[in-house]
Amino acid sequence: MAKISQQLSFTFRIGVDQKGQFAKVTVQIDEIDTELPIKEQLEKVDGALDKVWAYIKKKVDAQIDEVLDN
Repeated sequence: MAKISQQLSFTFRIGVDQKGQFAKVTVQIDEIDTELPIKEQLEKVDGALDKVWAYIKKKVDAQIDEVLDN
């Protein structure tokens, strides 16, 4: 039984060019069983991922605001 992971990341500038302020957002799903239906496994992840994403986004937004205020 092979298991795989998939990751997707976005890096973007959050400040002015000269300050080199960037943020990176990464979403990763681990332990996808290649012998089971992929669609069913991803459907189980979907609801949890939305909640985790909302939580992380709130924290990252606050940190970005702090960096930009300095």
